[in-house]
Amino acid sequence: MGNYWVYAQWHVDSTRIDTVREEVLNVQNIISDNTKIRAYGTYRFNYKNEPPEDALISLKANGSNGLYYLGFRIPTDSLYNFDKGLYFKYPAKVGDMWEHTDVLYYPQNGEMVLGDTQTITLVDTTKTVETSAGIFKNCYVYTHWGFNNGDYLSTEKHYFYVKPRIGIIGVDTYIADDKDELYGQWRLLEYKLN
Repeated sequence: MGNYWVYAQWHVDSTRIDTVREEVLNVQNIISDNTKIRAYGTYRFNYKNEPPEDALISLKANGSNGLYYLGFRIPTDSLYNFDKGLYFKYPAKVGDMWEHTDVLYYPQNGEMVLGDTQTITLVDTTKTVETSAGIFKNCYVYTHWGFNNGDYLSTEKHYFYVKPRIGIIGVDTYIADDKDELYGQWRLLEYKLN
């Protein structure tokens, strides 16, 4: 607990930059796919605020194949997805592809459901990313489309820059597959790992 990552981020309008903090708020054991998992409850919030008491906690876990996004835990419902939850495969080699299925939360009825399945691809393992938090060499670059609900394919393509044992260093979002039109960006400002 106590690990955090602070990002400067924008989407659509590069003049409107937000500062957000993602922090590990708790550690808990959960059962998913008949497997006991040590999960980290994280929450992203505006840097100037504290998480609300009823915060929607996102659960993540480190596994033998990399980082898993498991789902959420709230008082009224829970849904965990270990089988299709692998998000950042590590170790991995360039060209590796795998599927990840999102868990979605509907606040109007307080329930969670399995959402879209995305294909994630590792496209580089040698990327250098410069941020206010430092220069990070040999970052892994993972890419996927924003979402695909079967009827509509998002035109946003995301590139996640991940430094193993630190976390997400940055994200670049482009429209379609045109790397000339930057549509959003995150960059790491500071972090703390215990």
